[in-house]
Amino acid sequence: MWPVWPLTWTRRRSCPPGRRWWIDQRRKADTGSGSPVELSATRRLLTKPHLKALTGLALFYALTNLAANTKGQFGTYLYVEVAGGTVRIASAIGLATLFVSIPLAMLFMKIVDGRNRMRWYALGAISFVLSTAAPAALGVHVWTLALASFTGAVGSALAFEGIFKVWSQEVFPTLLRATARGTVIAFARVVAAAVALWTPTLLSAGPRVMFAALAAIVAIATGIGAVLDRLPKIQTGASDRSATPAADPVATTRVDGS
Repeated sequence: MWPVWPLTWTRRRSCPPGRRWWIDQRRKADTGSGSPVELSATRRLLTKPHLKALTGLALFYALTNLAANTKGQFGTYLYVEVAGGTVRIASAIGLATLFVSIPLAMLFMKIVDGRNRMRWYALGAISFVLSTAAPAALGVHVWTLALASFTGAVGSALAFEGIFKVWSQEVFPTLLRATARGTVIAFARVVAAAVALWTPTLLSAGPRVMFAALAAIVAIATGIGAVLDRLPKIQTGASDRSATPAADPVATTRVDGS
């Protein structure tokens, strides 16, 4: 990180939103005022027009993350204790999945700005649902878990964290974006941690029951994602001001401080 952070810090200070932030900090230091930008960011996200986007993204990311977190946290346990496999088999399948995930991530970067991205999203959503529905419908075996891993890789690449980060870039002004994304990720992690406490209970009731529940959750989440893509986008230009809603002073503060 040490060779990179000075470049990132310098670049943030030189871009228009970064210059506005530093000007605001200097103004507050000169006047002895508090930190209105930081203090108002969360409150601003809880009002129109940002609340709808924040709520939708929080639900989408938290619900899809449940499937990813459950398979990541309990995947080896499922292979060994439920499917009758070994840690070696689980590790081999995980490694093979990695070699599938990398080109899929590159594909996502290529198509995400195109007009057909929601068709690719639909493919990812279907794959994501199948990754949890297959063990629920066919039983928890090594081969169904392997199938779930590969279909889950497709779903994760096209309909999970990548598209969440793109949407969060598109629907929030620059100076609210980090707060919005951090809030959503924190919420998703709290939800995942809480559900993980009950995952062993679901497994004892039957692993197929758990996968059926995850399939329903992922189906709901990906449906929310289809709505999120239709939300109004923040149009950003060189100054990040030209088409930002005038009612949002965080996004419309001029670089010269006026």
